[in-house]
Amino acid sequence: MPSNTTRHTIARQWQLLKLLPARHPGLSSTQLQAALIKAGYKASKRTVERDLNDLSQVFPLHCNNKGMPYGWHWQPGLSLGEQLCQHLALDEA
Repeated sequence: MPSNTTRHTIARQWQLLKLLPARHPGLSSTQLQAALIKAGYKASKRTVERDLNDLSQVFPLHCNNKGMPYGWHWQPGLSLGEQLCQHLALDEA
């Protein structure tokens, strides 16, 4: 059984995935942190940055790093549900 900390991390990261916009320019880690706090999650800006970096290793997330602040968003053209289905299909292959 996962610990409370693990469940909290998973819930926070799931909320973070739901907050990400579908297109450029995306949202900054500061904007995402504020949205998480509004949704009831405690997270520092650095925690959000770590989560985004970790999640981008698993999900097709993009970081708009052309200028400051960086903006994070989903791969263009797919909804959250489509992104997750695509990811799950790749894992099964």
